Amino acid sequence: IAKDKNEWVCRVALYFAHILDGGLFGSRFTLSHIVEVLPVVSAQTENSLSMILSWLLHVRNSDMKSTFVVTGEFKQIGPEEQCNEFVMGALLEDGFIQSQVQRRQRKIGFAMYCQAMLARESVSARLKITICRVVMRLNLTEADQDAKECLGLALMMLMEVLRTNAHPLLNVYATATLINLTERQEALKLRLFSMGIAKLLVEMLDPMQGDDDQLYYGLTLLMNLSSESRYRVLLVGA
Repeated sequence: IAKDKNEWVCRVALYFAHILDGGLFGSRFTLSHIVEVLPVVSAQTENSLSMILSWLLHVRNSDMKSTFVVTGEFKQIGPEEQCNEFVMGALLEDGFIQSQVQRRQRKIGFAMYCQAMLARESVSARLKITICRVVMRLNLTEADQDAKECLGLALMMLMEVLRTNAHPLLNVYATATLINLTERQEALKLRLFSMGIAKLLVEMLDPMQGDDDQLYYGLTLLMNLSSESRYRVLLVGA
């Protein structure tokens, strides 16, 4: 009985998430509107809205017999936990998850959050694509140590996506993200080569293996990484 009840509550949370994210009033009221007002409302109202978002996100143990508890916290999802991916995607796009994680940790905390989500097999390709888009928009440079650590983690997680080769569209987004991160970042290009990007590019550019989008972004990344003769030598060696 407890399992059936908890599964029903999960479905209700998903239903209300769709209702609040444009399902009732279209673009006039979405989850983004809730996130936007959080910085300007009172502490009590912010706490109430955070509890609502926490319930909609519905991070809980994958064992549906266990009781779900609303905490109002937005911490890393554990290996034995699951969430409402529709809400997670919306909150990631709005920057809400990033702001909540960085309240307790530095920028590296959010990078680790994204890395853990990308590494989980249970996370859908759709949510992983959203994570790639979010990482692509991060304003990261090697200006400070925190940013350097974030960039290193970002390269590692994206390279792992390409090695896994789990979904064609996810590969495209991971490649596009690498293009953005390494634009005019010579140190990052060298780091990518040390991670084995040259061999992966050879595989990606095989017309018998990839689709048109993968070939296009693979060629764009190749152009980005071959801007200097020292990089071209590394590519030829692959």
